[in-house]
Amino acid sequence: MAKFFKAGIQSYGFRDLEVKLYHQTRVFNSSGYISLLNTFSDHRSMVASTKKLLYSEIENVILQNDNGLTVYDTIELYLARK
Repeated sequence: MAKFFKAGIQSYGFRDLEVKLYHQTRVFNSSGYISLLNTFSDHRSMVASTKKLLYSEIENVILQNDNGLTVYDTIELYLARK
């Protein structure tokens, strides 16, 4: 991805691209994870009945796993000069 992004950003006159990666681990309980899902536009626009069924299934799986779901995030930061 960095190569593609570098070529794209250079075409807009940016230079000295620097990419930094930050890694984070978060643990969610079932309600916290469902709250996170509700911040995503594709989930917010779901048909209500479909979303209710999906979230119910997700909640059940998380509850069966000690009410914990570990999410491993990688945050990409792109810095460049104009």
